[in-house]
Amino acid sequence: MKKLLALVLALVMSMSLVTISNAAFKDADKIDYKEAVDVMNAVGVFVGDEKGNFNAKDNLTREQAAKIIAYLELGSKAADALVGGATFTDVASTRWSAGFVGYCAQAGIVSGVGDSKFDPAGQLTALQFGKMLLVELGYDAKAEGMVGTDWAINTSKLMASTKLMDKIDGSVNQVLTREKAAQMCVNALKAPTVEYSTKGSSITVNGAEINFGASVPTYVTNTIAKEQTISKQTLTNSNAYTIELGEKLFKDLKLNRTADDFGRPANEWFWKAAKVGTYADKADLSYTEKVKLGTIYSDLGLGEKVLAKNVTVYVDGDKGTLAKDISKGEDTKIGGQGTLTEVYYDSGDNTAVICHINYYIDVTTQKARLSEAKAVAKDLVAAYQHSTIVDTVLCLDGTQVIGTCLANELTKDGFANMNAHQTIYVITPEYTTGSQIILRDNLAPMVKGKHVLILAASITTGYTVQAAVEAVNYYGGMVAGLSAIFATTHECMGYPVTSIFDPASLPDYASFDSRDCPMCKAGQHIDALVNSFGYSAL
Repeated sequence: MKKLLALVLALVMSMSLVTISNAAFKDADKIDYKEAVDVMNAVGVFVGDEKGNFNAKDNLTREQAAKIIAYLELGSKAADALVGGATFTDVASTRWSAGFVGYCAQAGIVSGVGDSKFDPAGQLTALQFGKMLLVELGYDAKAEGMVGTDWAINTSKLMASTKLMDKIDGSVNQVLTREKAAQMCVNALKAPTVEYSTKGSSITVNGAEINFGASVPTYVTNTIAKEQTISKQTLTNSNAYTIELGEKLFKDLKLNRTADDFGRPANEWFWKAAKVGTYADKADLSYTEKVKLGTIYSDLGLGEKVLAKNVTVYVDGDKGTLAKDISKGEDTKIGGQGTLTEVYYDSGDNTAVICHINYYIDVTTQKARLSEAKAVAKDLVAAYQHSTIVDTVLCLDGTQVIGTCLANELTKDGFANMNAHQTIYVITPEYTTGSQIILRDNLAPMVKGKHVLILAASITTGYTVQAAVEAVNYYGGMVAGLSAIFATTHECMGYPVTSIFDPASLPDYASFDSRDCPMCKAGQHIDALVNSFGYSAL
């Protein structure tokens, strides 16, 4: 559904606009590793604090890491039932983490820092957490040399081969943040598990523990393709499928390789048949101005051309055409100012995907064009599927077509019988000269005593939504929720906000109150004004 249409170099959003986000955490805008956080939150391994924040940039502590491993291994219910013992002198049996630390210590997943201490609140490096995840994958710490003087080198090698640091900025020696730990967990879920025919024996020589007689670890496999929910990877010259950690631990977790709304190669995650989200891969190349195909060839470091038939082009999610090879010296230009051009190259089959994405969301077509309005409604309705009663949809910013489609979706079967086969009113308010909302006598009964869903094109400042909430309360209704095509906040006036787009959907997005625009104050020329009615060049 998500299509970004047309160009704007500077946005000044009207004061009347309001914003909403469907983010799970209040501080979602501070999360850089969104895919990993969403997936690990969906399976119940990573949760937020009591205030609803994820705290992505906080450093992971050693006891928090033990909890994560216990949750991965046992599930939250069984892990929370663990009872702590006298494993370490600085982890009292009454400490919240005692059960997790004790379990991981007994399983050989964690060890102390010396002198019978664990240092539960101490910081953890990616290398240390990687060792814990490798043990989860089935690697034996002694057999693989992840103990003793060379443990760091051996652990680093295994982390590289299992791609535990994939997508993570920085080295294995960095202090690990919560969001990077989530990314490492997701990387581990996609890695094959291993087993040993024998783990050998250990002796101590001059204080160093040496393992000998261990077999080479082999991948755990099965021959049933339908059970491969994370990867379809097969062994060379074999019909056996490797069993990834995610398949071992979470039978209801599924990963599909697909394309997002812009045509970008992407991961699509499901948990218990419910979609977690679709997350685009990081592009191999990105351009914001016109670029020659020959430059793409050079920037990719190609030794051979990519034939035109092996190049797929998307423009705002719609397939385009490119009748030229990506070759040395090719001077055909693509993209342009105001367009983000991303290139995804697959060296395995020498194919390329090129995606052109323009810079602003044109809500006018989504409000007026029936096919797009239906798509918007289908995206928004999921937030109200199970427990929200909606009697009336109050349509702001000219969203009546979307509101009608949303009402139609809500009255279908399968919505926890909240609105199935029931009538839903779709109404549009009037405004006084002071921007107050009024309802005529024929519309007021459609609000009084009713659960009202407020629908807007966008939510940024909240002024319009505030007026709508006040009107619903004045006319004796109850606000059931706030929805918008675009929003900048997950909450407005204490009500949750559901939106399709948020600031992460737009490169370098910013919005300003018209009375406090820094570009205006600096005398900087503004190319256009954008509000819920559309785009106006200046």
